[in-house]
Amino acid sequence: MILVAGGYRTGSTLQYNLIGEYLEHSGLGRRGGYLDPDGADRFVADCRDAFAVVKCHQIAAGFHTYDHPGAWGEAVRRGDVVALLTERDASDVERSMCRKFGIARDALHASEIWRENEANLALWRPLADSAQHYDDLTRRPRQSLMAVLRQVGVPVRGRSVRYAVEASSVERMQRHQRDVPTGTWDPVTLIHWDHIAD
Repeated sequence: MILVAGGYRTGSTLQYNLIGEYLEHSGLGRRGGYLDPDGADRFVADCRDAFAVVKCHQIAAGFHTYDHPGAWGEAVRRGDVVALLTERDASDVERSMCRKFGIARDALHASEIWRENEANLALWRPLADSAQHYDDLTRRPRQSLMAVLRQVGVPVRGRSVRYAVEASSVERMQRHQRDVPTGTWDPVTLIHWDHIAD
């Protein structure tokens, strides 16, 4: 199982869809959606003999009311899950978070969501099997996908790689975003109605 565990606004949804489109097109696995820590153990048990990709930012305690906020981290330590991290230049993350969450630039670093993001990343960084940069995911998606597939041991099928790169491209996701009703998100792609602007 693959867990996309990047910080907010770092390209984690892009990475999730790139992998998910590949798994589904190739028939090798599926997307599991955004899964908070309390659902981790059950999902891992259900997918023990199959490839699946899920996404979750949360691992740090004290920001949400999860019963078991560290469940994904424990699954990674047990070897049940491969955690991937996405990274982006700090100034781009700041700008994107301000836009997405409606926070003034001078108030961002004191905000709850910024502190949560920093706490999550501090715990994910030592657990992640690899990190991919936003620029690589957007400019070199084929190479980014191939690197993950090889690392995780997923068989590589050229036609499905090409399909996944096209299907999860920023341009395609921007078109898809237009169909997501205001104030909602798509449970398959995890694209919010206002997800992509920067």
